[in-house]
Amino acid sequence: MDEQSVPTTPQQPASTGTVIQVPNPRTFFERFKLMFKAGAIFIISLILLIPTTWIFDVINEREYRRNDVVREVSGKWAGQQNISAPVLTIPYKEYVHDDKGKVLFWKRSMTYFLPDDYTAACDIQTQLRHRSIYNVPVYTTTIKANGKFGAINFSALNVKDDDILWNEASVFINMWDPYGLVEQSYCRWNDTTSVFELGLPANFRSAGAIHTRVPVTKETLQKGYEFAYQLTVKGTEKLTMTPLAKQNTITMRSAWSSPSFDGYILPYENTVNDSGFTATWKTSDFKSSVPHQWTENNSKSADGFTVDRLYGAAGCSTTLVFGATDYQVTTRAVKYAIMVIGLTFMMFFFIEVLARKSVHPFQYILIGIALVIFYSLLLSFSEHIDFNYSYIIASVMTIGLVALYSSAILHDKKFAALIGATLVLIYGFIFTILKLEDYSLMVGSLGIFTALSIVMYFSRKVDWSRSKV
Repeated sequence: MDEQSVPTTPQQPASTGTVIQVPNPRTFFERFKLMFKAGAIFIISLILLIPTTWIFDVINEREYRRNDVVREVSGKWAGQQNISAPVLTIPYKEYVHDDKGKVLFWKRSMTYFLPDDYTAACDIQTQLRHRSIYNVPVYTTTIKANGKFGAINFSALNVKDDDILWNEASVFINMWDPYGLVEQSYCRWNDTTSVFELGLPANFRSAGAIHTRVPVTKETLQKGYEFAYQLTVKGTEKLTMTPLAKQNTITMRSAWSSPSFDGYILPYENTVNDSGFTATWKTSDFKSSVPHQWTENNSKSADGFTVDRLYGAAGCSTTLVFGATDYQVTTRAVKYAIMVIGLTFMMFFFIEVLARKSVHPFQYILIGIALVIFYSLLLSFSEHIDFNYSYIIASVMTIGLVALYSSAILHDKKFAALIGATLVLIYGFIFTILKLEDYSLMVGSLGIFTALSIVMYFSRKVDWSRSKV
């Protein structure tokens, strides 16, 4: 057998001892595990908004309770006061005719006249009334007023002099709570003096006032009438003076250091400091919807104006603000809860992704609950101490709790310090928004834009298909 016919054995590959394994394809959940984690955190954030609605309910309940206390104190002391400038009213005979023009009978109708000048100075003495945990500011004010009624022209109202009931002329002052009058008051009318009486004559429609009879004669109509009076009145929280004259000057003074000038007419000038406030209003009848003279039953003379509408006239108001229970600011703070929770959770999430740390969803829930409890602490503290101090105490407690818990679950004090510092910035930013008035929307929008920019910056290199968080 020749050499070419000898069969050959095929060569076997040399064994290297290495086992080559083909990787199994990742499941859908593994490929998008990071996205599922982000979605779970988002759902937790939304669920945590449910307790914030309970906080809103608690705020409304506490505010309603405080209003009950205010009503209780007002019932025993006196309510909010709204005191108008004096109004001169003179009755006259209005004749009723039959179809043929024959006079059947006459009835009493009223003419009303407002002063040309009115000046009032209010010296307000304040004190606090305590009920339960609430403090209600009450006051006693001494009002010194004077002014002048100009010449009175009945012909402009189509009223004849012979029909006027001269001896029934009266001056009345509208008051929301006339039972707050402390002592008997007198009115000087030219050279005569008369006593104010509670309520109004029987032919008047309104009873929330005081009145006094004044001498008015045909001979003195063109000369006008000067008046002056002094009232000592009690009230609760708010005092409003309603200017009705052609030219009005109203001054309020008090040792109360936190007034709110919230009437329809703002002060012409005011000074507020730690020792109290002084405010002066100067206004004319161009700012008033009340006609200078009218008759109750003649709608053509005043477009149907009635004396009852004096209660809705524009006034100069001062409210004695007591800041220990500022429920409105607390309500505004709760509205930012979703932003605080969202930014805090984003910070933990990026620490997980970028630093390869792990935070369980249950731990997110605990952190979120701590952030929600902040508002309960803020509400409870603000009912006893100043809101600013309440906010600081509640913030320190919440930030400290979250920072310590972060150090325990992340096992890294640097990250815990970073979280604490970030929460300080967040709560400081919210406090700034709460204190701003005109620029709160702009500052809030810029802050949210800045936060979004930071989130976009840190998320630019995140591999969202990574299987491990």
